[in-house]
Amino acid sequence: MPENKKQHYIPQFYLKNFSDDGNHINVYHLESGTDFLSPIKSTCQSKYFYGKDTEFEKALSDIERYQADVIKKIVENQSVTCLSKDEIFTLLTFFTLQITRTKEAKIIADNFTNLISEKIFKPMMNARAVSDGKPPRYFDSIRIENPEYYKFIMGSSLTGTWGITDLKPILIVNNTGTPFISSDSPVVKNNYFRIKNDNLTGMQSPGLQMFCPLSDKLLLLLIHEDAYVILGESNSIINLTNESDIDNINRLHLLNALDIILFINSKDVKYIQRLQLETVKIKTKKQYVIDSIKKTSNPDGGKEILHIHSEGINYGIHISVIKMNHDYNRKFKRQCELTLKDSPVVQPYRSKVLIDKMHSEFERFTKKSKSTVNGSSL
Repeated sequence: MPENKKQHYIPQFYLKNFSDDGNHINVYHLESGTDFLSPIKSTCQSKYFYGKDTEFEKALSDIERYQADVIKKIVENQSVTCLSKDEIFTLLTFFTLQITRTKEAKIIADNFTNLISEKIFKPMMNARAVSDGKPPRYFDSIRIENPEYYKFIMGSSLTGTWGITDLKPILIVNNTGTPFISSDSPVVKNNYFRIKNDNLTGMQSPGLQMFCPLSDKLLLLLIHEDAYVILGESNSIINLTNESDIDNINRLHLLNALDIILFINSKDVKYIQRLQLETVKIKTKKQYVIDSIKKTSNPDGGKEILHIHSEGINYGIHISVIKMNHDYNRKFKRQCELTLKDSPVVQPYRSKVLIDKMHSEFERFTKKSKSTVNGSSL
């Protein structure tokens, strides 16, 4: 069997934190409502998920080794303050990489490629075809694909790590009888702040929260500290004793999961099924949407400016120990109002310095990869 044929989109070291024996994990299938014990080596993986060039998978494995050591250190010490500056940055890379390293992220990337093809490239190609004497809609039946695009997205996601270096890492300890669960999308975003019901889940969005359970009893939160008042915080640790808070965090994973929920104890299936029934009505399909938001004219004719955004990511889950900072909220709303006067699209950010750093790192990555992630370009 070729090496690295089975390619995991959730690292095995992470899955083992939700395993009793280190080899198997309980899986709940959302569509069928069935649960089963699955070998970790066969869970959250797909044949040639990143392609048949297995060098990309090997590059990921190299990154995983550093990430696994950092997460192990957090779990063993029950603390994030034990991490060095370099280890914290490694931890942040786990968050940014894992957001794009999922089965759903790959589906969204493929859909995005198809959307751009249908809305932009095909109309341009059809217009050129007509001018060359060919029939209208000449290229409509052709499917335009870019197999390397997803790997490029994954590789470039690491440049987004700079955008969350200002977020504060907090370890949440679960002191209830209800466990944390995970899913095939283990890193989830949340935000109390919104603009006209638009999602604010970009890496530099004000008010951003990022949750990732590390086990059934531990969860890591990255949070924009200025935007919130955090109750009971001590040395970057929050002890949760309210089961409704655990429920809300778990709902985030049910809402963001694609196919499966991951958990330790088989007796928790009924609990998961109850939460699923509660969340099914508010779950929406994540997708990219292209909106025409403004038209301007120039000597060559009309020019359409397209706004591309994703829907259904932020569900506005609230945790009792995390309160909105109302002073910050007033400043935030005022900033948005002023921005809307000059632009139909508001894209607020926390730090111009970090935005510039992200852009420069992305440009450097793009030049290095020449618009294609291959081999060990990560």
